[in-house]
Order: sequence, then structure tokens, then C-alpha cells
Amino acid sequence: QARGPASAHGCALTMLLLQVVVGSYISLEVVAFLRYSRLCRRLAAFRTPLGRSFDRLAWRRFFGARLLSEAEKRPQHLRTLIENTFSNCNAACLTRGDIETWLRVTLSTFEDEERPPQWSPAARIVGENLQEDEKEQNGFINEEASPMKKELTEAESVEAEARSLRAALEARLGFSFVEEGRRTKEFVRVNSAVANTNEMSPLFWLLPFRVLRRAARYWADHALRGLGFRRARDDETGVVYWYRGGV
Repeated sequence: QARGPASAHGCALTMLLLQVVVGSYISLEVVAFLRYSRLCRRLAAFRTPLGRSFDRLAWRRFFGARLLSEAEKRPQHLRTLIENTFSNCNAACLTRGDIETWLRVTLSTFEDEERPPQWSPAARIVGENLQEDEKEQNGFINEEASPMKKELTEAESVEAEARSLRAALEARLGFSFVEEGRRTKEFVRVNSAVANTNEMSPLFWLLPFRVLRRAARYWADHALRGLGFRRARDDETGVVYWYRGGV
């Protein structure tokens, strides 16, 4: 009779301890997954800014001329490039809005919604309103003192060049893109850490596997040191590599 209550009490403590351990593990996994998801979103939104010394006008001339040359000499190669840029989508299924957006972003090196504001349609409307206000107040627009005017002119130039290139590509590729003005497909950005603009979806390692991986790395580090390798870490990228000999 004495063993019955003690045994029941021990089972209750065991179950309570098990619930605490399982609850703590689940909480750790949830926190780790939330941090992981936030990191994925940050990586997906990352853009590598170009330096101020980058000559965008020279790049526009080069890119446009190269596209036309490729369309003239190797149209099939250019079609393959376009389809690969749009994640293997048939070029004939792309809309004119898709192609013009791709050309505009590539020519200007800016997303439509990103800075500087001249590439944003909404910002252009604001700039036009400001110019109208200036004209009403002063009777004229001082173009030399109006950077917005220059920005608007440059933005319109990029849009016009994108439309012109799209028409030239249609003529040289021998088919027309779907006659629709809006964008329907995403394309691969060169300056994005992720293909297209979708969030990353790599494998999420559960806590036991992460512990095993850390343990394997720890023992591998010791083994490499024993073999005479030296450890080095690049501060800018965080990459760790091992080498042997004078470097």
C-alpha cells in the first residue's frame, strides 16, 4: 500500500518533467524558426547598391546596343536569355509590360519603387505637381534650379528607350509579345540575393540536427588542426577556410 502512492507521485513528476522538456524544445524550435523566417525575408529584400562612380548612362548605351546586336546576329540566343531571365517562361507568353519592366529596371539599375525617386511613377506625379505650383507662383520653371525636372526627363528617357527596345526586339525576333501593358511575371534580378523576388526556402534544420552539425564541425576543426591546417576567417563575408602552408 505504501508503494502505490509513491509510484503514482513518481509517475506524475516524470510526466511533468517530460512536459517541461517537450514544451521547452518546442518553444526553442518556434523561436529559431521565427528568426530563420525573418532572416529569409531580409535576404530576399536585399539589394547590392552600385557605387556613385558607376556610369549609368554608359551602361544604358552598352546594354541597349548589345541587345540589338544579339537580336540581329543570334536571335535564338537572345530568346533563350529572355526565357532564362523569366525563369524558363516561354518568351511568346510574356507581355509587353513584362519586357518593358525588365528593360527599364536593367537600363536604369533601379527598381520602379526604389530610390532615387525619379523612377517611381507616383514620385513623378508629385514632381509634376511641384512644377505646376512653381509655375503658378513664379510664372516660369527654373530648370537649372529644379533637380526634379532633370529626374523627370531622365525617367521619361528610360521609359521611352525601354519601349523602343521592346519594339526592336519584336521586329528582330520575329514575334510579338502579348499586347498587355501590365507586368504579369517576375524576372531574375542581378543585384538580388535571391532569384526573382520570392523569399528563400532552404532546408530548415531542427535543433537536434543543428547540434549534431555543430559537434561534427567542432571535431573536424580539431582534426584539421592536427593535420597541420591553419584556420582563417574573412571578416567582410564571415567565410571560414582552412589552409596549409604560407599564405
